[in-house]
Amino acid sequence: MQIKPRRLRVLGMFWLAASVGLSLLLSPQGALSPREQAIWRDLEPSIVFILDAGEDRGVAALIDTSGLFITSKSCVSGSRISGRTSTGKNIRLRILSEDRVTQMILLQSSDWDRASARPFSEPSGGAMAGDVLFAVQSGGPQRVELVATNRIGVSGQSRRLIPLMELRGETQTALGTNVLVVGNGELYGMVTSTLGRPVPTVSAPKLNRFESSRGVSKASDSRQGQIIQHFNGPGDLMVAYVPGEAIMRRVLSGFLSPTHRVVHPFLGVYCRDSAIGGALVESVVPGSAAQTAGVRVGDTIIAINSEAVTDQIGFAQVMFRQRVGEKITILVRRGTRQVILHPSVGHETD
Repeated sequence: MQIKPRRLRVLGMFWLAASVGLSLLLSPQGALSPREQAIWRDLEPSIVFILDAGEDRGVAALIDTSGLFITSKSCVSGSRISGRTSTGKNIRLRILSEDRVTQMILLQSSDWDRASARPFSEPSGGAMAGDVLFAVQSGGPQRVELVATNRIGVSGQSRRLIPLMELRGETQTALGTNVLVVGNGELYGMVTSTLGRPVPTVSAPKLNRFESSRGVSKASDSRQGQIIQHFNGPGDLMVAYVPGEAIMRRVLSGFLSPTHRVVHPFLGVYCRDSAIGGALVESVVPGSAAQTAGVRVGDTIIAINSEAVTDQIGFAQVMFRQRVGEKITILVRRGTRQVILHPSVGHETD
């Protein structure tokens, strides 16, 4: 699903365009513990630093022993791409594919040593709030904490709504925007957007993780059922977002396929919220799955596969869980009656 620009004014601070040009900020409190340093030493050979005229532009992660790497499109410029491994070896890279929704690209190294590193795997789906992950850039790794797995954001180029995971760290030292997020052998993708202002409320478990290293006082707030965090030390809280686990599994699966192509489910409609509930269809893409199935402008989508759709955001959330090529059942409100349609799910280039 794509979203109309005017909708952005009501999305709130969690709904950020992927093209936001801010920096992910982390403080010395984001430094790795001895145990995390040991994990990082195992992961480091699978990271390549992208170079442009000798300057670091970002990082790429190995996803296949044949020399396939994934990084952000903003990390590269032009067709001649070079990289440097953790051992200082220079390698040559070329672009094989691009995912327009996440703005991630697939790179191929022609001189990669297959035995030199272990590829990152896709997210297992077991990420939980409170997990510690590594945010990696040219300056090395910093620790960040996973806060939520169920945010929704707007992809800047495609204007599509996509699931996001929210991360938080403490701010003091500015890094660049092309930050790679990895776990213990799992790849969570590139940071899509950040918030530069501190967030005043956090859950009690997360607060306790930081209070040992910062002079933090806390007071309960019964109205919100949360803990209010009062920072007594330097620095602010930084919030960043990466694609959701399901999105990353789809991207990695597509990049590793014989075609190196990523396909996301797409019905072919542009919607807005209906005043009486549902996603009101404002336009239908010619030749799309929606048009073929008989979806009309003015229809209101109220359910997909018996799952209720209350607004355009709900529609996007349900659609991203569908699989390209599968037939789905859509219930639409058309005037005073309800109509059942059976489109086959298309993809974003339809």
